[in-house]
Amino acid sequence: MEIHDVTSDYAVLGVMGPHSRSLLSAVSGSSLANADFPFGTSQQIEIAGAGLLALRITYVGELGWELYVPWNDALGVYDAVAGAGESF
Repeated sequence: MEIHDVTSDYAVLGVMGPHSRSLLSAVSGSSLANADFPFGTSQQIEIAGAGLLALRITYVGELGWELYVPWNDALGVYDAVAGAGESF
């Protein structure tokens, strides 16, 4: 088995709070419902044309996700999430 350090290949965006599901649903076609995406699980989803790994986890006591985004796609994903977040 080989281990590869991919630390510099990915950015991590935290999207947490009571409206995080609605916000991420607005920018992703994936179902983020409890039944489809339980706490403590991860799934591949797409935001702004970028494939990424979403982990349903939180450290703030609210609903939340960490988004592991390939570095080259991070700005586009951030812009999509931040832009959609203005309405929340």
